[in-house]
Amino acid sequence: ALETADWMAVIRHAHRISGGIIVLGENDICALAERIEAVARRAAPDHALVTRLLAELEDGLRRFTA
Repeated sequence: ALETADWMAVIRHAHRISGGIIVLGENDICALAERIEAVARRAAPDHALVTRLLAELEDGLRRFTA
């Protein structure tokens, strides 16, 4: 979704991640997903910022599942 700048899909995926991870008590990972969602909702989303946040989110999820 990010590669094609499909911001509605980015929002939807980030929202699903935040909803799923919060029940596991991972507040930091949830906050990253919520931040991605918020940036993607902007009138002019910052692609570079979302890319950076997504990398952090992926890293957090890897550490959580390790």
